[in-house]
Amino acid sequence: MPRIAAQNHERLRTSRGGSGGCLCWGSTWPLTHSSGIIESTGNDEEQLTRSEFLRRVLDAPLESVPGDVHSYSNAGYSLLAAIIEVQSGLSYEDYLIDEVIPNGSPMIGYARAYDAQRAIKSRRMLLTGFQRRAVADASWRASKPGWNLVGNGGAVTTARGFLSFWGAFIEGRIVSDCLVAEAITPHIDEGSGDTFYGYGLVVQPLADGTNMYWHDGGNSIFSADWRHFGKTGATFFAAGQGSSAFKAMAAILADIGD
Repeated sequence: MPRIAAQNHERLRTSRGGSGGCLCWGSTWPLTHSSGIIESTGNDEEQLTRSEFLRRVLDAPLESVPGDVHSYSNAGYSLLAAIIEVQSGLSYEDYLIDEVIPNGSPMIGYARAYDAQRAIKSRRMLLTGFQRRAVADASWRASKPGWNLVGNGGAVTTARGFLSFWGAFIEGRIVSDCLVAEAITPHIDEGSGDTFYGYGLVVQPLADGTNMYWHDGGNSIFSADWRHFGKTGATFFAAGQGSSAFKAMAAILADIGD
């Protein structure tokens, strides 16, 4: 792991912004969910430490030959977050906010980015004890998430925060242009033949020969969904209670189709 961490940090260090400095990973399998690493090491709300997470994920047998198939692995992205922490000496959230997100942009993260006064609240449901609970209480069950979430989900921001981050990324202001191009390349078929996975996002070819880039996520309490059209440069973002973000995005895409 230390050798991989050093290689990872060197790539991070040399690939910030501009058009040069693009290095190759020893393996991109975790980025494309083709590493064979298990999907998860436990429930989102478990207050799992990093060391216990690493023990679980490294003790678990691979579920497929690395590089063979796309099989979504939240644990794979948490493993990458652990590598960032080990090599940088910072927490994953501190690295994200202080070293990745451009200065002056809205924060994306966990405890540092969380604003209890602005946090969306859940519906009254069994999972929340029929109380309306905000993200920290409903999803993290603590002031910050455990390692079943760190690096793969559960982060908070505003719509403006996400759009600011995506704009900076796609314009090459966070990593180099060649890494942006690598990220939005369709590296592996997700299994249906009509969508592919890049680095941390889905690449979906459209009928006009251009691509739509997107990702969604959530749990039974909250959801979020975003889409970016390569042809027009338009980006849409939705978040809400339950599955409302998915429904909102479906309505947006239907309107665009009309």
